[in-house]
Amino acid sequence: MHSKLNLTFGYRRGQTRLIDVQADSVFKVTRPVSLPDGSGLQLILMSPAPGIFGGDLWEINIHAEPGTQVHLTTQGALRIHPSQNDDIAKQKLRYILQAESNLTIYSDPVIPFAASQFNQQTVLEVEAGAQLGFWEAYMAGRLAHGEAWCFQLLQSETKLFAGSELHYLDRSRICPTEQSFSNPFQLGNYPIWGSALAFVPDDYIVPTEWPKNCEVAVDQIAPNLHLLRCLAADGQVLRQIQHLWLKSLPQSVSQAVRALA
Repeated sequence: MHSKLNLTFGYRRGQTRLIDVQADSVFKVTRPVSLPDGSGLQLILMSPAPGIFGGDLWEINIHAEPGTQVHLTTQGALRIHPSQNDDIAKQKLRYILQAESNLTIYSDPVIPFAASQFNQQTVLEVEAGAQLGFWEAYMAGRLAHGEAWCFQLLQSETKLFAGSELHYLDRSRICPTEQSFSNPFQLGNYPIWGSALAFVPDDYIVPTEWPKNCEVAVDQIAPNLHLLRCLAADGQVLRQIQHLWLKSLPQSVSQAVRALA
């Protein structure tokens, strides 16, 4: 099943507003909540479905017009179910940030079930003067059910364009039947991994203290663009890393974290 969600945020009468919604039945769009200071909107991306199944294609397009401040969260982890026909579940994400807009994407991890296959493509288009906080993470499976590394395939591709220039490209392909993860230069003993991008002013101060039971590396990879990669022992540690990272971002971005706390 091919399902689409298109959301457009605009700046009207001194406030950020959700001005256009196009959503198929697999998605649920709730009323956005204003942040306490009225500077922007927080919206939870929801779905009544139990997850995405092999053969499904979910397509999500988010457009932030000039002057908007939007904080997107998810209702919970994205669960990847296998199909009887060995089909791949696919998700395509596109985020467009126009000048002077501010978008935070604060997602829960992807959890692939046993025998599932998943492919995700993410495109981030950022104009000059816009600010972005983007987070994505994956788990090795339903860890409490003993399903670590029981999926068939995880593929992902993430691109970030600053104007018309490609500033970041990351591709990964994980197939447990073909790869070993005990190598310390890969994932070691960590069953959770994540990455984050921050397109922010150059005076951004990188965090230096992180929780235990994790590995974290942060680097500036282009003007105004910072990359974080992490490995975590469990979901609680991952959440702590996520909160520390987002709290370190500029005021207009990090207030989403305080609103969620």
